[in-house]
Amino acid sequence: MAVTKHDVVSVSYVGNRTPNLPENNNINQISPQWNAQCDVERGGNRQLCDGAAGQIANPFLGIAAFGGSSYYNSTTLSKSNFTRPYPEYGDITENGATNDGKTWYNSFQAVGSHQLSGSLSLHATYTHAKSLTSGGWVPGSGWTPNNNPKTGWVDELNHVFAREVSPYGDIKHSVTFSGVAILPFGRNRLLFSNANRFVDEVINGWEISPLYTWYSGLAWRPTDDGGSGLSNGGQGTPLYDHAGNWEMASTGGPINKSMGVSHTTLPPDGSHKDSRIRGVTPCVGYKHPDTGVIIPSPAATAAGCSSIEFVRTPAGVNGNPSYSVGRANEDFGVRQPGAYKFDLAASKNFTIPEGSKVFLGNETKLQVRVDFLNAFNHAAWDESYNTDPTSIDFGTIGKGPSGPNNNPRYLQLSAKLSW
Repeated sequence: MAVTKHDVVSVSYVGNRTPNLPENNNINQISPQWNAQCDVERGGNRQLCDGAAGQIANPFLGIAAFGGSSYYNSTTLSKSNFTRPYPEYGDITENGATNDGKTWYNSFQAVGSHQLSGSLSLHATYTHAKSLTSGGWVPGSGWTPNNNPKTGWVDELNHVFAREVSPYGDIKHSVTFSGVAILPFGRNRLLFSNANRFVDEVINGWEISPLYTWYSGLAWRPTDDGGSGLSNGGQGTPLYDHAGNWEMASTGGPINKSMGVSHTTLPPDGSHKDSRIRGVTPCVGYKHPDTGVIIPSPAATAAGCSSIEFVRTPAGVNGNPSYSVGRANEDFGVRQPGAYKFDLAASKNFTIPEGSKVFLGNETKLQVRVDFLNAFNHAAWDESYNTDPTSIDFGTIGKGPSGPNNNPRYLQLSAKLSW
């Protein structure tokens, strides 16, 4: 919509629904009765599965058909393997077994442009978006279901998917400001209007394009594996990991309130030589896998929490969820810190009038361009908070000794010949 002859504004709703996404399924699962006997929350004993009582002499030992697998070398195997429909195999992932995955995306978008003059135009955008996903993976994330066939499930045996806020498209606020300006240098311009021909050729006609981007922070969730799993290149930033093994301490049910707190920078202390950003409550704990007793997180103890609100349910031998029943946790109400970035480009087109003589065309131009990426060399700490409740750093982002998750300032030079 043209508000004035110099201003254009557009407002739109942009959304989509993606049904029937292919999902994978493990068709050789361990018996649920086996897991139940080992789940302390259901009156079980983990040692029946993880201890010596859960082992049996390996009937496949040394058989050539099992070469290259643990079945070939191990003298004992867990009895759990023999509760599978096909005990001679481990997990059997049937890729694309069903088409039950779904995504939902809804957004409000506004775009505005203002032509200030013939040599200066300004642009601004605003986006408010909500994104949900149900299923084991996120399309377009560069990650496939094969990496972790259990990701995204609340109950894989009964084919119950998690429905969760997407860690990608769910951004409350995103703003950009950009512009295109021709610098006022050279003949017939504000500055150096009397420059000689050679100087004018060098300084006249340069165009700059600044771009400022700010967003309010991605959705966060505590991962089931305590933050030791998939990484997106940051310091433990999860790509997409189901978080069904967290519950309310008071009810044992799904998370029904925000785990977030106001972003606070914690100064170095006796346990930390670097600052940290806290955005998640430290008042969390985890259940002992043998007794089910809630153990306060070291972070909760350090913060002097009077009570524990959120708990990770019992985990298996290696800290990975194994026996406990998943919770349908959709949203933890936490946002990462968010960040901004400022890029700047400068370019100039040179006409080559003699280009036609070397068969380059009737109009030959050479463009030279310089890009200042992250021009302010700004450090962004928009990565995942620590998700391990056994760590004193739970719910924080360390501002050292590792660097931030964005690139430092880069200078990029390029040239383009057009004919």
